[in-house]
Amino acid sequence: IAQLIRRKCMAQLRLRAQARDAGIRGIKGRAPKPRRPAVRFERFEGNPIISPRPGNPWEAGGTFNPAAIRLGRKTYVVYRAVSKNSVSTFMLAISEDCRVIDERLDEPIYLPSEGPELHPSLRGRELTPELGTEHSAAKLRLSSGGSYCGCEDPRLTKLGDRIYMTYVAFNGEAPPRVAITSIKAKDFASGNWEWERPRLISHPAIPDKCCVLFPEKVNGNYLFFHRIFPHIWRDYVRDLRFENGRFIFGRPCIFTRPRTWDSRKIGAGAPPIKTSFGWLLVYQGVSGWDPEFAKFGLRPEQFRVNDGYRYKMGVMVLDERNPERVV
Repeated sequence: IAQLIRRKCMAQLRLRAQARDAGIRGIKGRAPKPRRPAVRFERFEGNPIISPRPGNPWEAGGTFNPAAIRLGRKTYVVYRAVSKNSVSTFMLAISEDCRVIDERLDEPIYLPSEGPELHPSLRGRELTPELGTEHSAAKLRLSSGGSYCGCEDPRLTKLGDRIYMTYVAFNGEAPPRVAITSIKAKDFASGNWEWERPRLISHPAIPDKCCVLFPEKVNGNYLFFHRIFPHIWRDYVRDLRFENGRFIFGRPCIFTRPRTWDSRKIGAGAPPIKTSFGWLLVYQGVSGWDPEFAKFGLRPEQFRVNDGYRYKMGVMVLDERNPERVV
């Protein structure tokens, strides 16, 4: 299944590259629109605002990839922390002005669950930041973003009186998958971490990341964006229960662009923000050549950009009624 999906994505990417090389314009879903002048943000001079704290083993391996949500006068930042034993958990920082961190908890607010998020060697044991340090990288089959299992890359969306969190579940053995959980907003704000039981919502055989839930229904359905390499995919669902083994799958809707900074892969960042112009989506992208592309008749010069293999941030505006369309 994964190979079929990959072939489909690469075929679409090849058509777009060929259309651009031939100078074709106006073909829906193939040739990209002319590039507009870039808008650049200035880095905050006080960066980084969150760094690993000496003496805290829960974040000894790193702090990164946060989600943020505004409740009242405070911004709550849920960030991924890699512990001393290379397990990812979620920690919390709070700020009023989004520049200075006013409060930071010492313990995780969300721990990996058995099975989908813990390496088999750690299951059935109380999770501590030191547990499992005997497992080196050489003994584990897979790693992901600096850790070997756990919860990664949270995204937060408030719907009604609940906050939904999508994230990447990774156990060091199977491909990373998308998971979802939720909590009452009042419990979240008061520090009562009564999270709903998490559910895996992506296909077990396909690596899937960068999943965001839109903050309101679109055309009567809930809408997810997620990344199956290398594009952004979309899924409309009637409810968020995901019963009887139901998964998000959908189809690709926003594609990488040859010869640009986001030619290799793209993924949604924070959940989209509704504006008077449409949905504003902040996304991540990276350029670079993947040897697998050669199987589909693509050439390295279509992907190489003289900026190195670095993740970068971009923005796009999507049609309000049809978010699959970039305006």
